[in-house]
Amino acid sequence: MEKAYMEESSGIEWWNNRWTVVDLEKEAKAIEHDINYELYDTYLPKKGKILEGGCGLGRLQLYYRKRGYDFIGLDYSGAAIKEIHKNQPDNVVLVGDVLDLPFPERYFTAYISIGVFSWLCDRFADGLKEAYRVLDSNGLLFMAVPQICLGSRLQFSHKLRVNPLVRRAMGKKPLVLSAYRHTRKEIDSYLGEAGFEIIGTSVTYPEEGFWNYFPCFRSKSSVMYAKQNPKGWENLKRQDPSKAYELNRIGRKMYSFLIKRNPYLFSVGYFVIARKIHAT
Repeated sequence: MEKAYMEESSGIEWWNNRWTVVDLEKEAKAIEHDINYELYDTYLPKKGKILEGGCGLGRLQLYYRKRGYDFIGLDYSGAAIKEIHKNQPDNVVLVGDVLDLPFPERYFTAYISIGVFSWLCDRFADGLKEAYRVLDSNGLLFMAVPQICLGSRLQFSHKLRVNPLVRRAMGKKPLVLSAYRHTRKEIDSYLGEAGFEIIGTSVTYPEEGFWNYFPCFRSKSSVMYAKQNPKGWENLKRQDPSKAYELNRIGRKMYSFLIKRNPYLFSVGYFVIARKIHAT
């Protein structure tokens, strides 16, 4: 496990401000380009209720409700929920905390959590416990969390920039703890201890990781695209898959060679599908 830091606290005001820069229409249209789209379509139950804990502006809900799925969204950010109510009045969404879900036991057939549990820091296990509570027998958990990979371990300059002593020497304020990153082994262990059986795993945006970890392999056009979208924090590939994270010729060959040997080497996150199997 390693800690991630930011210049400001990732509290409710931070999330409210963040969701104001996301283009929902682009987000929803990009789902079919998501690296794990086929896994959703394969495993997501067509019967029963589905919860997305930490739904943001509801891109998954918008997409799958149109296809007949019974989706409920919940988010910590009141601004995000207000935006959904304004633009998607038929969607069922509410403000809430994934650590204290306002639903009875065994209420859902599936629970989706994309990039949320890492923000719980040392309460990761508590989030899983609550997910277990609201899932029905054999209910499915779809979870994506930032992972510690080879690329992140090689970011020596980043580790220096966040070091409190280095920042003090440079006259900068200390950073604020925002999230935890885990190894795949640690995440698997958390799931097992919470009463889940892993039935499927995948990577999330490995090309994004490679592009960020090795700037020398970026194409000029992708660098320009990133500069033109400075607020594209939610993922540039969702905005325009044809332009984001493009590599130069040497970078493409290097990436292809390495990723075939281990797809998780540069994966930004770890995507897991797990089934509720027994009481903890």
